[in-house]
Amino acid sequence: MSFKHCYFRYNKDIRHLLPTITAPCLLLWSEKDLTTPLTVAQEMARMIPNSQLVTVEEGYHEWGLWYPEKFTSIVLDFIHQVEQ
Repeated sequence: MSFKHCYFRYNKDIRHLLPTITAPCLLLWSEKDLTTPLTVAQEMARMIPNSQLVTVEEGYHEWGLWYPEKFTSIVLDFIHQVEQ
C-alpha cells in the first residue's frame, strides 16, 4: 500500500457517519490540543447523538498519557453513568 493510498484512506471526511453512532460516546479533549483543536470536538459533539464532551486543561493531544489518573477517572465516571 502506497503512502498516498494510506493518506487518503485514513483522512477521508467521515463526518456524515457521526449522526449514525448509537453507542454512548465520550469525547475527552484537552483545551490546548494543537493536533486536533477543540472546535473539532465541539463539532463532533453536536453531530453524535447523546455524546458527552469533557474538556481538561492539562496537556495537549496526548494528555491522557501524562495524566493517567485523571483520564481513567473521567472514563470510569462515564462508564458508571452509562451503566445506570
